[in-house]
Amino acid sequence: MPYAAGYFPFVYAIMMTLFGGSLLPNIVGIILGHCYIFVKDIAVQRYHKDYFRTPVWFSNWWFGRFAEGPVRRQQAGPFMGQGVRL
Repeated sequence: MPYAAGYFPFVYAIMMTLFGGSLLPNIVGIILGHCYIFVKDIAVQRYHKDYFRTPVWFSNWWFGRFAEGPVRRQQAGPFMGQGVRL
């Protein structure tokens, strides 16, 4: 049965209910997913508020790990990939 990816949570909730599962956890998950998308995408664009901002210490740690390789971040510029020669 083909369906669009946007309908997957609803199809999954219906299938789990038909197989004897509870509908409540699936509905709660769908509601929380909609709230997350609103806060992470829509509120940032419309109200210019980022409530789920990544902590600075984590960004420094994560992106700082890649600067230790043979090509440093400051030297590489915006295009850091090696690319593929054909």
